Amino acid sequence: MNITDIESIKKRLESDKYRFVYKGHWLWLGGKFEDGYGNIQLTENDKPKSYRVHRISAHIYLGLDLSDKLKNALHKPECIKKSCYNPDHLYIGDKMDNMRDWSNSVRSQGTFPCGHSRDESNIRTGGYHCKICDREASRKRMFDIRTNGKRGRYRKPIGPHGWRGEK
Repeated sequence: MNITDIESIKKRLESDKYRFVYKGHWLWLGGKFEDGYGNIQLTENDKPKSYRVHRISAHIYLGLDLSDKLKNALHKPECIKKSCYNPDHLYIGDKMDNMRDWSNSVRSQGTFPCGHSRDESNIRTGGYHCKICDREASRKRMFDIRTNGKRGRYRKPIGPHGWRGEK
């Protein structure tokens, strides 16, 4: 399928063979990249090329210029499905727009993913680090350094009883 044949690409994106509609998401049922984004193969200048499905969807429905490397098809913060390519869940922007939207959506939540509350006394610089978890991780690293002399992954076993520093 050629990249310039918009109607056949649109037909493929809207077919039930490749699309599963779930709670407003258009989930791609075709191939996927390793990171979970949908993969569609199209030809450009008689050469096959893989594209992310949400980029092609933004190209067709929102007018994204595929040759522009600075602008990208981005998922809105409320859409967390990587394989979703619903144009209502996408917008065109750059990396800074994406980071701004992500930080605003994370800061608006009441708790961190770990479950600790997201109040002013528990937020590290940037708004997305939990002080309690950072403190616990730091204590664990210091324990490993004091007992083993090295950081965690360099610990050496000391026989069948476990790691140095454990009882």
